[in-house]
Amino acid sequence: MEYKEIVNYLNTAFNHNIEHSELKEILKKYDLLNWKQPIIHITGTNGKGTTAQIIHKQLIENGYRVGLFTSPHLNCYEERIVIDKEKIKKKDFINIFNNFQEEFINHHLGMFEILFFIALWYFRHQKCDVLIIEVGIGGLKDVTNFLDANIAVITTISLDHQKMLGTTINEITEQKKAIIKKNSKVVTGALPAISNSIIKKYCKKQQADLYQVTNSENDYLLHNAKVAEQVINLFNLKFNWDLFYEQTFAGRKEIISTNPLIIVDGAHNIAGVKSILNEIDHNTLIIAGICEDKDYLKMIELMKIKAESLHLVGFDNPRSLIKKPYDFNGIIKLINNHNGPILFCGSLYFIAEIREKLLAYYSKNSIMK
Repeated sequence: MEYKEIVNYLNTAFNHNIEHSELKEILKKYDLLNWKQPIIHITGTNGKGTTAQIIHKQLIENGYRVGLFTSPHLNCYEERIVIDKEKIKKKDFINIFNNFQEEFINHHLGMFEILFFIALWYFRHQKCDVLIIEVGIGGLKDVTNFLDANIAVITTISLDHQKMLGTTINEITEQKKAIIKKNSKVVTGALPAISNSIIKKYCKKQQADLYQVTNSENDYLLHNAKVAEQVINLFNLKFNWDLFYEQTFAGRKEIISTNPLIIVDGAHNIAGVKSILNEIDHNTLIIAGICEDKDYLKMIELMKIKAESLHLVGFDNPRSLIKKPYDFNGIIKLINNHNGPILFCGSLYFIAEIREKLLAYYSKNSIMK
């Protein structure tokens, strides 16, 4: 297949086996479940992606060759598979897919399963020293949980994906604790008391060493950095805070423009919205693209309290709460008529769309000035 055909195939490849048994067979067949290298497995309602990126950069700084598997992506599937800050080359992505496409198709593997296989194959043949693997959803039934990780990281726990993970903090914690393996090391962020209790008990059962990070900071990136610091310490390394403060994260408190001040943030659930609202002023214009399967009424209520003005917009995804897609020219008018900072937040599908357009628009206009 050509690249565009592969992308189209992945876009419509849905998993048909909730136990992922066929993927497991293929991973065993190609010996992709046995790793001598350390594996860091990261889950959490929020913060797992940025925590993974922070750890990734810190380990690279210390001379490790690090494979990083994250999701979702903003612009292309290759962004999910990274070694030493470089995403997998398009030609390698195409070659690996085509080499195994018959098995992918015959076993009816879903998009995430295929990408996970490609990532492990790539990391193995590129001789990585360490793997950082971000959970897709939850932990217990996630395909990434086939790996026997040395270090399990649980960044945060709150209500999200209730249809899949459960409707209570207890149930969601039970899903996420499943990434804790026998005799492993476990790092947790600031979690609800009941989650701490469940995880402590499970760590004892698994004979796993638990390292808890307590944090009273409102800054969620700082919280994630403190979790990452504890992971780095487990490698007997010192965390480089200067390196962290220099780091930027696409779609996470990302400043697109300073005049006017425009920030994009993938706050897509209640906990994420609360975190970003803690860091903005009351004169902020908020433009949000929210999914209909989230607790959108509560999210809207929170945003209305903090925003000077709130506008809900649609985006190109069937899960969008607002079905009519946004008009970019209309958004620029909103920005130009507002005297203060602007925050774009919501689904990462929306953030990916609007971020690309805003970067192009403000890059072009800064050149023209």
